[in-house]
Amino acid sequence: MVRRNAGTSSRGFGLVEAMVAVVVFAIGVAGAVATATLAARVLREAEAREAAVRLAGEVLDSLFQEPEPGPGELRRGRHRLSWAVRRLGPAAGIDLLVEYHDGSRARRLRFETAHTAPLLRPRGDR
Repeated sequence: MVRRNAGTSSRGFGLVEAMVAVVVFAIGVAGAVATATLAARVLREAEAREAAVRLAGEVLDSLFQEPEPGPGELRRGRHRLSWAVRRLGPAAGIDLLVEYHDGSRARRLRFETAHTAPLLRPRGDR
């Protein structure tokens, strides 16, 4: 007859080991979900900022083509762009403000640049 000692354990997992394993697994899953949520928010904010910068570039490019740009405002989707022009001697200063919502809060980007009239080409050049 084989006797068991009181100090030896039986095979398999006990209730305590199983609960510890479940808690460790739950912490790992919660960490993965939190990381995915943070990554999605950061991506959404970056996409909104990229769109705002792209629109600002388009507006500034169009203003640079004008010999004497004036103030204005433009709404496009979730973006509101407004600009003011101030005289700086022969040049002009352009202050552009882009307001947008990135999904979590309202944001503002401010751009400042100088503008001079485009150079005129002689009539013979193409």
